[in-house]
Amino acid sequence: METLEAIDFKKLQEDFPFVYDVLVIGGGVSGLSTAIEAADKGLSVVIIEETGVLSVLEVVSQFRELGLLSQSDVFSKSRVEYLLKDKNIHVMYSKVVSVFELSSRVKKICTQNGIMLAKTVVFATGITFRKRETPNVHLDLAIDPMMDIVYYMGKNLAVLGNNIHAFRIAEYFSPLVRKVHLVLETEVAEVSAETSERLYSLANVSVSNERFFDLVGEEQIEKILLTNGEVLDVDCVFDCSLSVANTFFIEEELLYKDNYLQVNEDMETAIPGVYAVGSCRINSNSMSVSAINDAHLAVRAIERYLLVY
Repeated sequence: METLEAIDFKKLQEDFPFVYDVLVIGGGVSGLSTAIEAADKGLSVVIIEETGVLSVLEVVSQFRELGLLSQSDVFSKSRVEYLLKDKNIHVMYSKVVSVFELSSRVKKICTQNGIMLAKTVVFATGITFRKRETPNVHLDLAIDPMMDIVYYMGKNLAVLGNNIHAFRIAEYFSPLVRKVHLVLETEVAEVSAETSERLYSLANVSVSNERFFDLVGEEQIEKILLTNGEVLDVDCVFDCSLSVANTFFIEEELLYKDNYLQVNEDMETAIPGVYAVGSCRINSNSMSVSAINDAHLAVRAIERYLLVY
C-alpha cells in the first residue's frame, strides 16, 4: 500500500479527472439501494455491474405477469435505469478485476474496461450457489432460484441445504408453489430457532434430515431419492448447500469462510472506506428488506467517513 506522501495527487487528478464519492460493485437490490440513498445525500455515485442491472427484479416482473404481484410491486429494468439517470448515478457494465487502496483516501478499481478511482467502495456482489460433485446425480440441480422459480409456479419444489439461504428460499417460495421439501441433509440447521419454527409452521413445507443421493427423471427432474429410501415427487431441486460470495477479486486477508466479507454493525470492512452489503457479507439472511437496511447503515457510515476525508 502506498503512503499519502508517496502519491502525487496532482498527477493523479490529471490522469483521473473525476474521483467518485461512492463506487458500488453490484447492481442488485443492496447495491441499488446503497447507490440511490448515497445519491440522495448529494454524493457522486457510480455502479459497476457485470451482468446487467437488476436481473432479479426482471424476474419479479415475470411474477407479476403471472398474477402474483401488483403493479406497485414491480420495477422494470427501464424504469430503474431512468431512475438512476435522474439521480445522476452512473452505471458501468464491466467486470471488476481487482481493488487497490492507493492511500487511506483513494481506492483504485480495475475493471476489464479501465481504471476508476473512488473515495469509498461498497461491495454488493451477492453470492453464487456452486454445483456439488455428486457422481450419482444424472440430472442438473438448479442453482439460481430467483431465475428458475418462475417456471415452477404451483408445482413441487425441493431445496437442499441447512443454511439461511435454503431456509429463506423455502420460506419465500412456499406461497408460490404447491409443496416445498426442505432437505437439510444434517440434524443441525445453521439458522436460529425462530427461523426454523416459522418455516416449520407453514402447511405446505416438509423438512427432512436425510441426505439425497440421486434424482430420477427423463428430460427433467421427477423424483428425489433420499438415503433412508424415501422418494419425493418434485418438479425442481434447488441446491443451496454450497454457497460462495462473489468476491474473488478481493484480497484474501479480507475474506471470511467461503469468500464472505466480514463487517461490523456499520457494514465496514477492515479497510477504512470499504463496505459490504447484502448477501456477500457474513451472517446476511439474504432477504431484500435486510439488504436495504444494510444499504442505509453503509451510507450513514460513508457520510461520517467522508466528513474527515
